[in-house]
Amino acid sequence: MANRGEIVQKEIDPRGVTLFPRVRWQSQTREPELAVSGLNSKSMAFIAMLKLSEAGLLGRLRRCESCRKWLFAHSTRQRFHAAGCREKGHRADRKTPEGRAKRAKYMRDYRKQWEPGRSRVRRGSKPVLPIKGVR
Repeated sequence: MANRGEIVQKEIDPRGVTLFPRVRWQSQTREPELAVSGLNSKSMAFIAMLKLSEAGLLGRLRRCESCRKWLFAHSTRQRFHAAGCREKGHRADRKTPEGRAKRAKYMRDYRKQWEPGRSRVRRGSKPVLPIKGVR
């Protein structure tokens, strides 16, 4: 198995990236801040990737599972970049045998809630108490 340094060298290809060192003065601390700026879109993407890596958020940068566009996931569970892609992805999941079986199990459990004689109280709602003397 390759170590982390070898993986990074193979995955990051900085060809076409033009970076310029830059010193920017902080107004409050009066200390110089060392930074880099980019010349083209590849450079800007590379800088954004470095900043996300420094912040520990590089794992949130991923591709939409439906259309493969890049997105920054606002939660760790986000898989799609838009509602339309999410609906399309879930529809595609239902077309597989595993997806159909999962949906069938969900519906069986859901229908059990509504069998005659069972309480029809939904989660999170308060049960209705019977009023004495009223039939």
